[in-house]
Amino acid sequence: MAIRLWKGSWQADVSVGGERRRKSFPTKQAAKDYEHWAISEFRKGTYPFERPIQFKDFSKIYFERRFPGRTPHSIETDKSRMKRLIEFFGDYKLSQITPEMIEEFKSNYFDQISGASVNRHLALLSNLLNKAVAWGYLPRSPYRGINKYPEPMKRGVILPDDKLEILKKYTSPNPNLHLLVLFGRYQGIREGEILNLKWSDIDLAHEMITIRSSKISEVRVVNLATEVFDALQSFPRNLRSEYIFFNPRTGERLKSFRTAWENALKQAGIENFRFHDLRHTFSSMQMMEGRPAEAVIKYTGHKSTRQLQRYVHFDNDYLKSMVSKSKVKNLGLKKGKK
Repeated sequence: MAIRLWKGSWQADVSVGGERRRKSFPTKQAAKDYEHWAISEFRKGTYPFERPIQFKDFSKIYFERRFPGRTPHSIETDKSRMKRLIEFFGDYKLSQITPEMIEEFKSNYFDQISGASVNRHLALLSNLLNKAVAWGYLPRSPYRGINKYPEPMKRGVILPDDKLEILKKYTSPNPNLHLLVLFGRYQGIREGEILNLKWSDIDLAHEMITIRSSKISEVRVVNLATEVFDALQSFPRNLRSEYIFFNPRTGERLKSFRTAWENALKQAGIENFRFHDLRHTFSSMQMMEGRPAEAVIKYTGHKSTRQLQRYVHFDNDYLKSMVSKSKVKNLGLKKGKK
């Protein structure tokens, strides 16, 4: 470490983490501040120097490193979004990207795609830049103070019990798909979490299941729903794989069941319904049956009550019943004194 006057400028010569950087400043104090900052950042576990690499080249590194729990569909969706990001940022070095450039991207593409779609692109960009910091390619992320476009609350789909029974009828010939549907509807588990399940995660003796989150580093242990427990009792276990759902040719984790799912929906006459909507249905039914939001959050793995509210959708019969109850009980509110 050294601060010296060199050709009219003050130069900081800093070495941390086995790498050396020289940088010139107009004042001695500025050079000292840079030296102290670099050392402080390194001690906090943050790499203080950028590695010169273009955005388009780092995007390849980003996708080469696998993220646990990511489904093939979500990866392909992100790769498609990345093409638009590369179109805008591709030839710039990561260190050249500024908040102003991100705002320009946000503004330019709002005229071409929806605000919600722009938000998904921004989320991918933010994650990529955070990984660049974590992996030592950037000292800090330029994604700062970027506001996303407001999005209307999505109208979720609840699958009524009669429709569920029809769907189960058409999935029953396929044991894998049938059990997947039961996990989604009665356990409220994310698709990635279901596909990640191993037999070692199932404790039939105590009727418990260990769920490893596909979105955050979290493990939750919850009770097995009766419907899922009964189905697992008779579900064939193949010793070729540790996974419950696996590719019979390779023994590896099953990556997708979209074709079988869409065929079953078509046979059952159910339209505009995603597998993820089974999770919406589960969360909504739990709330309509009077479970506390805090309990539902612990079961489903949502981060907050606010996030849970995006999943919960009350059906018309429930809302009508609430109106009827309010006429009789005034929703339990006491009238104030006049």
